[in-house]
Amino acid sequence: MIALPRRVAAPLLLVALTVATYANSLQNGFVWDDAPVIVENPDTRDPAAMGRVLLSPDVTRPYYRPLNRASYLVDFQLFGMNPLGFHAVNIALHAGTVLLLYLLGRRLFATRSTAFLLAAIQAVHPLGSEPVNFVTARNNLFALLFALLTTLLFLDAIRRRSAWRALLSGLSYLLALASKEQAAMTLPLLAACLAIPGIADRSPRPREIAWLAPHGIALAAYAALRTLALGTTFATPAATEGLFSRLAQNLHTLPRYLALAIFPVDLTIAHAPHSSLGPGWLAIAWLAIGVVVAFELMRPTAAAIFGLLWFALNYVPVSNLVPIPSAAVAERFMYIPAVGLWILAADAAQRVYRSSTRRRLAVGAAAAGILLLATRTVARNREWRDDLSLWRSAVERDPRAVDAWFNLGVSLKERGEIASAGAAWRRGLEIAPGDGRTLSQLGTLAAVAGDHAAAEEYLLRAASALPVLAIAEFNLALLYERMGRAGEALEHWRRFLAIGSGQGEPEERLAFARARVSALAPASGR
Repeated sequence: MIALPRRVAAPLLLVALTVATYANSLQNGFVWDDAPVIVENPDTRDPAAMGRVLLSPDVTRPYYRPLNRASYLVDFQLFGMNPLGFHAVNIALHAGTVLLLYLLGRRLFATRSTAFLLAAIQAVHPLGSEPVNFVTARNNLFALLFALLTTLLFLDAIRRRSAWRALLSGLSYLLALASKEQAAMTLPLLAACLAIPGIADRSPRPREIAWLAPHGIALAAYAALRTLALGTTFATPAATEGLFSRLAQNLHTLPRYLALAIFPVDLTIAHAPHSSLGPGWLAIAWLAIGVVVAFELMRPTAAAIFGLLWFALNYVPVSNLVPIPSAAVAERFMYIPAVGLWILAADAAQRVYRSSTRRRLAVGAAAAGILLLATRTVARNREWRDDLSLWRSAVERDPRAVDAWFNLGVSLKERGEIASAGAAWRRGLEIAPGDGRTLSQLGTLAAVAGDHAAAEEYLLRAASALPVLAIAEFNLALLYERMGRAGEALEHWRRFLAIGSGQGEPEERLAFARARVSALAPASGR
């Protein structure tokens, strides 16, 4: 039997561990936002769209992630619209982050085994299940991959005084930015590396700040491209509105993320904005966070300082400092910051191992922990099989998650299970009686069933709900036309047109509404 060199065996074992943990993801389909972003998006299918993809915003503004969108187009050319190929690419990207983190661990830690433990945690931790299984969340995989590559190349540039490596690091940084905005925090992290003795294998020198010049150029180039695509460099002019309340939300959010990292049990696609912890437990959680940080700073190692900085800097973009036009809390948001936590965990394990008199027991405990994490991830992967399994698992985790009940109803309706869909929406309405989306769906069901009175009641409530829903006005207009009330239908067609363009309603729906206004206005004299 041929014995592989240790430097080769460790990476191969890490790849095998990653693939084994996520192998059951290959049988999963497209879920949730994969439909509008990938499956139904013509830019995913047309190779001639590459230029437009690279210089246009994402489906959801103000995101600009051209590398991510371009990768879907390449996937389609290779695999068609077969989800297996898309999932295989995600697993490969995740394996890439594992290998790069192993290489970073070799820089941070004295032993190969500690670097291996660090990368193994990244390979199997259940917090990675959402970005790996959710094809639309591939931007997180790309961003971390290139952020790690940027960091490694930069450290090499300093150690070897290599201008070429600095340039390559700057190019990698540009690719990270083109993957996800969160990657911008790699630049201040690199600057911090110049001030942390031990990270670059020698004492930093002040003039080495010049090695960051390629990264500054990359940031400027990205800002120019983003401005060209969006018309603005920044996400929104109203970023300061509600800033205090958004930041205060982190009193709940940060302990919840850390709890999921330590005890990854309550994993779900539909996390509530606030935790169920009372003030007392919340105070205890923050006291524990303070104690851990103080301990790390009292007995600092280069790895611990680097881990704290990585987590803190990469948490800032997902702290709602700038409003996030999606979920307030999501496991995929932790894919990049969590690397800092895994570095701290590996550093702690190394300290325990060095001070332990029963080292075999310590190694066994680490192996058992990796096995438990991998088992939990394999189970979590199954929940991403399709929309129905995803949203059913969400309502099981949190029966009061209104978004989960709504999306479960949509999934059931798409399968033709109309009665079950209605039951799911009514359950959601019990929790949030003013939810406009749920009211609109129930109104549509009632209209299809011929119960015009119930449909009108639901849709009027939906139209008066906040935030205002254009689709409720559209459905009301259709209902009134069916009931022969042309004047009221015209009024709601006009309201739909006034609201719909600002909410990104499809052009074909807007065109249909304009045609109905043209047809009804002369007859009504309005």
